[in-house]
Amino acid sequence: MTVGSAPFLRERIRKGGVAAVTIHGRTRAQGFGGRVNLDGIRAVVEAVERIPVHRQRRCPQPRRRRGYADRGLAAGVAIGRGALLNPWLFVQLRRWEQSGQTGPSATHEQRLAFMERHFSLLLAHRGERFACLTFRKVANWYCRVLHPAARCSSG
Repeated sequence: MTVGSAPFLRERIRKGGVAAVTIHGRTRAQGFGGRVNLDGIRAVVEAVERIPVHRQRRCPQPRRRRGYADRGLAAGVAIGRGALLNPWLFVQLRRWEQSGQTGPSATHEQRLAFMERHFSLLLAHRGERFACLTFRKVANWYCRVLHPAARCSSG
């Protein structure tokens, strides 16, 4: 949809009884790259009026979250795939809301323990084949933050 189709969107949403909207902010051709169309997000927010609009973010920084609502861009954020890079993001966002501080980042050991627990739970609930096939999809995300090659080569 384009910015100009926001009024059309409003009518469809009203007829459908939608309680909230999450918007990605990029075109299908852009996929997950390129600039987010902030004017498009604002047009949707204005078009749907009283329905909360959440802007999808790959991995929002807690300090930036409030700015989206304050500038009228969105009522909040919907956290996307990037939360796999930082599963502690939800705790950090809660801390930020309560105190204005995110607290410490997870240590390397905490991240490894989290990965192990994730795999163990998959294994226990769904079996080895499913656990292996599923975990290999998220292991890449986890390892982007762990930087295993850098740790091995440094010591």
